[in-house]
Amino acid sequence: MRILKIYIHANCQGAALARLMSETRPDDVQVKYREVFSIDIQTEFENFKSDIEEADVIISQPVADNYRDVEWLSTDWLCHNRSSHSRLIIVPAIYHRGQIPQCFPLKDFYDGRLAYHDAHAIDYFLEGKDVNSFLSDTQRSDFFQPDFVRSEAFLTTRELLRREHAAGCNVLVSDIIEAYSTTDQPLFAVNHPSRAVLATLGNRVLDMLGVEWRIPSAGAEVLDQIVIAPYLSAAIALGHEGTGLRLDEMRSQSTWESRAEYFSHVFDAYRAIGAERLREAMSGNGELTAYLQRFRRSKGAVQFEDRRKLVESLYRTFLGREPNSGEVLHHLQSLESRGFDALVTVFPSSQEFHAAGGGRTLDARFPFNGD
Repeated sequence: MRILKIYIHANCQGAALARLMSETRPDDVQVKYREVFSIDIQTEFENFKSDIEEADVIISQPVADNYRDVEWLSTDWLCHNRSSHSRLIIVPAIYHRGQIPQCFPLKDFYDGRLAYHDAHAIDYFLEGKDVNSFLSDTQRSDFFQPDFVRSEAFLTTRELLRREHAAGCNVLVSDIIEAYSTTDQPLFAVNHPSRAVLATLGNRVLDMLGVEWRIPSAGAEVLDQIVIAPYLSAAIALGHEGTGLRLDEMRSQSTWESRAEYFSHVFDAYRAIGAERLREAMSGNGELTAYLQRFRRSKGAVQFEDRRKLVESLYRTFLGREPNSGEVLHHLQSLESRGFDALVTVFPSSQEFHAAGGGRTLDARFPFNGD
């Protein structure tokens, strides 16, 4: 039996793709991979070279010449040192901020909850505001203006497209991310794509190879050890359907926490770092500072009503409880498409209302303006 040998040369995204392939690979397929940032350049060259020469298919993200000060990790080296019968397929290095425009890595602080930073958390901390102010403001349905979110999504997609074409990628991922942006969370952090994104990308590669084997989109996630929650206002602006998002929770080191718990620890960490060091790291990140400048310009335009308070008041009035952000998002989308009257009628006719007795005294005041 002839074995099809696939070698994946990439970052953690490539390792995740290899794991998904290995779940369902046929018996006549072998999948190997190495993460380029963790290869032991002192000891692994010969084994690496042997794997490259033996591979029938090499799947590689773009790796620059002299990466880690060696020649042989680059995509160009792979191209010139693979066997004549092998096929080299270039796939993108995924980085996209569409649903989470506020999310940035800071090279000076990259550990645990600080693996990815919320630009507004840093901004609020440096302005002397506390975590409660940050949470209260960023959970508003009008924190982001819709045009700002859509503009940021366009900018990050355009940059990903530019990099895909500049690197000569054989398959694209930018349109895959766009397709999942209203039904799922396609990236858990700016460079940690979901299983659905990776599976779709992998299946495009398999299409190129002309094989029938497919990677299922459904199943266990492989890059969700860190999950950065989108803001409610971002989900609204992108027209998200409300399923597939956990808006009230964050994940770090594989542990789920409420947004309040998560950012309480983040603000504690910032106090330990100190404002001066944090400001210096922030000023060294041109992408982050440019983002905050664009955000401030957007807030100088039209101010929108926080419709979240309307939905919350309806829950308190009819159901005697607070909604979670997924419920808020669902009803805000309904408010957009069906209007206020249709939204209000949902609550007294709901099963939850009748299960709770349905006879509570109703407060006729629906504070649309949050009074």
